[in-house]
Amino acid sequence: MQESGLNLKIFVFIILLLVNIGLILHLIWGDHALLTYLEHRAIHRNLQERLHQVQQDNRDLSRRIRLLKTDKDYQQQAIRQEFHVVGENEILYMIEP
Repeated sequence: MQESGLNLKIFVFIILLLVNIGLILHLIWGDHALLTYLEHRAIHRNLQERLHQVQQDNRDLSRRIRLLKTDKDYQQQAIRQEFHVVGENEILYMIEP
């Protein structure tokens, strides 16, 4: 009698152990598992960094647009840099290597 009770306990223990192993494997490698979560977290982090950079670029461009609309000195500086224009009473020296 005790032997059949012991066999039943061992059988239940093995079944529960196999179920736990299956659950752990599913937790690590399943469709919505730990590895997938870590990949998605890394993607999210990269997208957050990219979003931050785009927002910073947007702020910089908005500032430049505002300055181009309102600041004459900034307009002249931008024209000189973009189109290589020489101002009045200025001399441009071009040195060839």
